[in-house]
Formats: sequence, structure tokens, C-alpha cells
Amino acid sequence: MTRIRIYHEPDGELLAEGPLGFFGITSFEGNYYITTSARAV
Repeated sequence: MTRIRIYHEPDGELLAEGPLGFFGITSFEGNYYITTSARAV
């Protein structure tokens, strides 16, 4: 299973980490949709 990490680029803070797909982080029309379980903040 592929896991994705999304960082805030200026300061390197981890915003979200989760599996790729419906129950984690999904890419749709150029945007990323993050479930509450995948949010790191």
C-alpha cells in the first residue's frame, strides 16, 4: 500500500500522512482530499 505525506513547504511541517485511496488521501482534479484519520495536525 502506498502512503503519502503532505508537507507545508516553507517550514517543513507535516500536514497529513495516510494511504493513497478513498480512506486516506485522494487526488481528484488536481487537488488532494484528506480524510480526518489522515490529518497530522
